[in-house]
Amino acid sequence: MNDPSRAPLPRLRRVLVLHDLHPDADNAAWRGALVVRPHDGWMRLLHVSRLRDPGSARERLAPLAWRVQEHLQLGVLTHAFRGSLSGELKRAAEDADLVVMRAASGFDAATGLHPLRVAQLANRPTLVVRTPATVPYRRILVGALHESDDGRALATASAMTDGREAPATALLQSAAALLERERTLLPDVVAVPCARQPSLARRFLALTRADTLLLPSPLPGPDEVTAGLAGGALAPGLLLSQRDLPLAGENA
Repeated sequence: MNDPSRAPLPRLRRVLVLHDLHPDADNAAWRGALVVRPHDGWMRLLHVSRLRDPGSARERLAPLAWRVQEHLQLGVLTHAFRGSLSGELKRAAEDADLVVMRAASGFDAATGLHPLRVAQLANRPTLVVRTPATVPYRRILVGALHESDDGRALATASAMTDGREAPATALLQSAAALLERERTLLPDVVAVPCARQPSLARRFLALTRADTLLLPSPLPGPDEVTAGLAGGALAPGLLLSQRDLPLAGENA
C-alpha cells in the first residue's frame, strides 16, 4: 500500500450539500462546512422538489446558511428549485469538489435517490452523514481495492481529517470484513471506492453506523483541480451565470 503521506492532498474547497429540509440534513450541512473550512472553502445548499414551493424552502434554508457563515466564517450560497433532482444535481456538481447528503432509509428518503446513484450522477466523492457534526473528522478507515492502490482514495480521506491521524486501510474483500474492521477501529468516517464493487458498497451502506465517503471514480489530481479553477470553476464571490444569482431572500 502506498504511503498516504506522499500523495498530494486534493483541495476540497467547494462542497455541495443536498438538503431535503429534514432536520438531519442540517447535520450534513455542518459536516460539509467542517470538511472544507480548513481549505478556505465555501458551501452551496441545494434543495430540489417536484412539489414543494421553492420560496418556502429558501426561507427554511436561510437561517441555517447564516448560522454556518457566522460560526465558521464560511461563504454559503442557497438554491431551491422545483424540478428533477438528478438534472440539477449533475449541473451543480460541476462546480463542486464534494457532495454531502444525509443518510436515509425506507420511506424517509433524503433525496429520492440512493447515495450510490447520487455519487454516480454527480461523479464526485459523496459523503453520507449519519452522525451530528460537532468536531472535525479525526479517524478514518479507507477500503482499498487492492494493495497497489494509487493513493488517491487515501489522499482524499486525509484531506477530510484534522491531520492528527493517518487513515487506516482495509482491503475490500467483503462488506462483512469492512464492517468488522469498522467495529474494531471505530472510525469517524469510512471511505469506500464504489465504482467497481457497487453491490459491496450498497450492502455496507445498509449496515454501517459510520459516516461514509463514496468514491465513484478516480479523482482528479491537484494539477487537474487547479486547471479546473483557472478555467472558470465557481469560487466565493464569483457568480458564473444568471442561474447562480441568489433569488430574493437567498443568502450569498
